[in-house]
Amino acid sequence: MRNIIMAFVLGTAFANSLLLGAESVNDGGVSWVFLLIVCPLAALVGLVSLLLEHRKQRAPAVS
Repeated sequence: MRNIIMAFVLGTAFANSLLLGAESVNDGGVSWVFLLIVCPLAALVGLVSLLLEHRKQRAPAVS
């Protein structure tokens, strides 16, 4: 259950940061680099780590 909630939160953070970054570029804001590069990258790293953790838990034990 924790992984489902974390995946939802990270996916929402990824989508919102891209939308806010695009809006910041159109408005001429200075935080567009942070919103378009740093935040989505951090969210993707979190999603990849969740996926790797999930795959490690689901892998059968080799005897």
